[in-house]
Amino acid sequence: MSGSLTNLDYEAKLKVIPEGGTVTADGSSLKVSGATSFVILLTASTDYLALSPTYRGKDYKAENENVISKCSSMSFEELKAEHIADYSSLFGRNVLSLNDQRSDVPTDQRLSDYKQGKSDTGLEALLYQYGRYMLVSSSREGTLPANLQGVWNNSNDPEWGSMFCYNINLNMNYWCAQNTNLSECHTAEIDFIDGLRESGRESAKAYFDCDGWFTSKESDIWGDSQCLTANRYTVFR
Repeated sequence: MSGSLTNLDYEAKLKVIPEGGTVTADGSSLKVSGATSFVILLTASTDYLALSPTYRGKDYKAENENVISKCSSMSFEELKAEHIADYSSLFGRNVLSLNDQRSDVPTDQRLSDYKQGKSDTGLEALLYQYGRYMLVSSSREGTLPANLQGVWNNSNDPEWGSMFCYNINLNMNYWCAQNTNLSECHTAEIDFIDGLRESGRESAKAYFDCDGWFTSKESDIWGDSQCLTANRYTVFR
């Protein structure tokens, strides 16, 4: 699947690898026959490139082909093992144990009980690690930082545009970066802030007639910097 939006070209590629069977194209569908199991590989990319002023230019089709080609040469067990090794190298650095005596109770019940005032230090430790899990899963070197909904956004019109909001959202996403031993996960945010300098210099000059650079409230992936003027936000590129 491929196409174009106002600011992006995109492509997704899917490949089905059967075990002991065949895959055939049937119109717009794929048909698996005689297989005991099959693996579905899916990759997607855009031409977005975090470089001003166009923020475009990545060879996204070549990237997709490389991903499909590499994964096709690996078994499901190898793919899973590689994923676990990568994830564990970050997540496994930090262990927090707070006398969890309710680990056999479903989490939704634990949350309900907690709201009613029942002590559950194990749930607190679980929430602590959940925050680390989210950062590990959504903020890696060379990617965009975690935003409002992050990689879990399922809407074409998400709340607040799924932007990077400085009044609290972006800050909270990275509270657990350094102090829970996830420094590598912090680089995406640092690189993103660094990339705002060019448009931020123009904003500082246009709105305040001063040197340096400025951005306010929120930004998007195209380097927008904003200034509160006349009780409304004006986007300046």
